Amino acid sequence: MASMDVEESKPIPYVKEVVLKKCKKNEEWAIRRREQMEQLSKDNKKLVFKRAKDFIKEYRRKELDLVNMKHMRKLGKTTYFTPESNVHFIIRLCGKNYMHPKAKKILMLKKILERERNHHFREGGESERGDVEGERQT
Repeated sequence: MASMDVEESKPIPYVKEVVLKKCKKNEEWAIRRREQMEQLSKDNKKLVFKRAKDFIKEYRRKELDLVNMKHMRKLGKTTYFTPESNVHFIIRLCGKNYMHPKAKKILMLKKILERERNHHFREGGESERGDVEGERQT
Protein backbone atom coordinates (compact mmCIF):
# COMPACT_ATOMS: atom_id res chain seq x y z
CA MET A 1 0.00 0.00 0.00
CA ALA A 2 2.81 2.35 0.65
CA SER A 3 3.84 2.11 -2.96
CA MET A 4 0.39 3.27 -4.13
CA ASP A 5 0.49 6.45 -2.05
CA VAL A 6 3.69 7.60 -3.58
CA GLU A 7 3.26 8.42 -7.24
CA GLU A 8 6.14 8.08 -9.55
CA SER A 9 7.41 11.45 -10.66
CA LYS A 10 8.02 11.80 -14.36
CA PRO A 11 11.04 13.79 -15.42
CA ILE A 12 10.26 17.25 -16.83
CA PRO A 13 11.20 17.47 -20.51
CA TYR A 14 14.23 19.62 -21.14
CA VAL A 15 13.55 22.87 -23.06
CA LYS A 16 16.32 25.25 -23.99
CA GLU A 17 16.41 28.51 -22.11
CA VAL A 18 16.49 30.49 -25.36
CA VAL A 19 13.21 28.91 -26.46
CA LEU A 20 11.58 29.72 -23.12
CA LYS A 21 12.74 33.34 -23.32
CA LYS A 22 11.44 33.61 -26.89
CA CYS A 23 8.01 32.25 -25.88
CA LYS A 24 7.85 34.72 -23.01
CA LYS A 25 8.81 37.64 -25.29
CA ASN A 26 6.22 36.57 -27.90
CA GLU A 27 3.50 36.53 -25.26
CA GLU A 28 4.53 40.00 -24.06
CA TRP A 29 4.57 41.31 -27.65
CA ALA A 30 1.14 39.83 -28.33
CA ILE A 31 -0.31 41.45 -25.21
CA ARG A 32 1.30 44.80 -26.03
CA ARG A 33 0.08 44.64 -29.66
CA ARG A 34 -3.48 43.80 -28.57
CA GLU A 35 -3.47 46.79 -26.19
CA GLN A 36 -2.20 49.05 -28.98
CA MET A 37 -4.91 47.84 -31.37
CA GLU A 38 -7.62 48.41 -28.75
CA GLN A 39 -6.32 51.93 -28.09
CA LEU A 40 -6.14 52.62 -31.84
CA SER A 41 -9.74 51.51 -32.36
CA LYS A 42 -10.88 53.74 -29.47
CA ASP A 43 -9.01 56.70 -30.97
CA ASN A 44 -10.53 56.04 -34.41
CA LYS A 45 -14.04 55.99 -32.95
CA LYS A 46 -13.39 59.31 -31.21
CA LEU A 47 -12.00 60.76 -34.44
CA VAL A 48 -15.02 59.67 -36.50
CA PHE A 49 -17.43 61.31 -34.09
CA LYS A 50 -15.25 64.42 -33.94
CA ARG A 51 -15.25 64.71 -37.74
CA ALA A 52 -19.02 64.36 -37.86
CA LYS A 53 -19.44 67.04 -35.19
CA ASP A 54 -17.04 69.37 -37.02
CA PHE A 55 -18.90 68.79 -40.29
CA ILE A 56 -22.25 69.63 -38.70
CA LYS A 57 -20.79 72.65 -36.93
CA GLU A 58 -19.28 74.00 -40.17
CA TYR A 59 -22.50 73.72 -42.18
CA ARG A 60 -24.62 75.20 -39.39
CA ARG A 61 -22.20 78.12 -39.25
CA LYS A 62 -22.50 78.59 -43.03
CA GLU A 63 -26.29 78.56 -42.82
CA LEU A 64 -26.23 81.14 -40.02
CA ASP A 65 -23.84 83.33 -42.03
CA LEU A 66 -26.20 83.15 -44.99
CA VAL A 67 -29.19 84.13 -42.84
CA ASN A 68 -27.22 86.98 -41.26
CA MET A 69 -26.14 88.28 -44.68
CA LYS A 70 -29.75 88.26 -45.91
CA HIS A 71 -30.79 90.14 -42.78
CA MET A 72 -28.01 92.71 -43.22
CA ARG A 73 -29.08 93.22 -46.85
CA LYS A 74 -32.66 93.90 -45.76
CA LEU A 75 -31.34 96.52 -43.39
CA GLY A 76 -29.38 98.02 -46.28
CA LYS A 77 -26.01 97.70 -44.60
CA THR A 78 -24.31 95.36 -47.08
CA THR A 79 -24.74 93.92 -50.53
CA TYR A 80 -25.85 90.32 -50.65
CA PHE A 81 -24.37 87.67 -52.88
CA THR A 82 -25.70 84.18 -53.55
CA PRO A 83 -23.20 81.50 -52.60
CA GLU A 84 -22.40 79.06 -55.39
CA SER A 85 -22.82 75.36 -54.97
CA ASN A 86 -19.87 72.99 -55.12
CA VAL A 87 -21.95 70.27 -56.76
CA HIS A 88 -22.32 70.33 -60.53
CA PHE A 89 -24.88 68.38 -62.54
CA ILE A 90 -23.34 67.31 -65.83
CA ILE A 91 -25.38 66.15 -68.85
CA ARG A 92 -23.80 64.40 -71.81
CA LEU A 93 -25.87 63.93 -74.97
CA CYS A 94 -25.15 62.21 -78.27
CA GLY A 95 -28.17 62.95 -80.47
CA LYS A 96 -31.78 63.96 -80.62
CA ASN A 97 -33.42 60.66 -81.62
CA TYR A 98 -35.89 59.07 -79.23
CA MET A 99 -36.31 62.18 -77.09
CA HIS A 100 -39.46 63.91 -75.93
CA PRO A 101 -40.16 66.98 -78.10
CA LYS A 102 -40.21 69.40 -75.16
CA ALA A 103 -36.90 68.13 -73.82
CA LYS A 104 -35.47 68.24 -77.34
CA LYS A 105 -36.59 71.87 -77.74
CA ILE A 106 -35.05 72.89 -74.41
CA LEU A 107 -31.77 71.19 -75.27
CA MET A 108 -31.79 72.76 -78.73
CA LEU A 109 -32.20 76.19 -77.16
CA LYS A 110 -29.35 75.40 -74.75
CA LYS A 111 -27.29 74.07 -77.70
CA ILE A 112 -26.20 70.90 -75.95
CA LEU A 113 -27.77 68.25 -78.19
CA GLU A 114 -24.57 67.19 -79.94
CA ARG A 115 -22.94 65.56 -76.93
CA GLU A 116 -23.25 62.07 -75.44
CA ARG A 117 -26.39 61.20 -73.50
CA ASN A 118 -25.17 60.64 -69.96
CA HIS A 119 -25.32 62.57 -66.70
CA HIS A 120 -23.74 62.56 -63.29
CA PHE A 121 -22.99 64.76 -60.31
CA ARG A 122 -19.50 66.03 -59.70
CA GLU A 123 -18.26 67.89 -56.65
CA GLY A 124 -15.83 70.72 -57.13
CA GLY A 125 -15.23 74.41 -56.93
CA GLU A 126 -14.70 77.21 -59.41
CA SER A 127 -11.47 75.68 -60.75
CA GLU A 128 -13.18 72.45 -61.78
CA ARG A 129 -15.99 74.21 -63.63
CA GLY A 130 -13.69 74.92 -66.58
CA ASP A 131 -12.58 71.30 -66.68
CA VAL A 132 -16.19 70.12 -66.76
CA GLU A 133 -17.26 72.56 -69.47
CA GLY A 134 -14.34 71.66 -71.72
CA GLU A 135 -14.62 67.93 -71.09
CA ARG A 136 -15.81 65.71 -73.93
CA GLN A 137 -15.74 61.92 -74.01
CA THR A 138 -16.13 59.80 -77.11
